Amino acid sequence: WGNQAVILMALGGLDEAMTLLKQQESICNELNMKYPLAYCYWNWGRLAGGLGNAKTQKEKLKAALALFTELKMPRERDAVQAELHKMGFLG
Repeated sequence: WGNQAVILMALGGLDEAMTLLKQQESICNELNMKYPLAYCYWNWGRLAGGLGNAKTQKEKLKAALALFTELKMPRERDAVQAELHKMGFLG
């Protein structure tokens, strides 16, 4: 779902992408799959930002940051942290 959502986002299918991200979140939570859930939240945060929803953008990017930190994924953690900083969500 996540890869399809990213493709749809690039093609302008934002509503369809959101639907897929919500499905991915549900399945990841049900199966306790933290790695794909972290990417789901990262992509969801990007999509929310593109739609002008700063609250959801911040919420999802912070959730991705927490998971990438927990999973010891420094490149992803640093990239999300940079996005949060750029958007003024981190000090």
